[in-house]
Amino acid sequence: MSITGIKWLGIITYHRWFRIYKRLDFVVNWYFKGLDLRLRKFNF
Repeated sequence: MSITGIKWLGIITYHRWFRIYKRLDFVVNWYFKGLDLRLRKFNF
């Protein structure tokens, strides 16, 4: 495998994981926001 091929493979893999990570981050944020609202509802 050439250096360019390795570089491209790395970039593609990085972007794929970055997209997955961003989606996970969004889901986690949304979940905790919902949890926060639910806890507030119980408190008041």
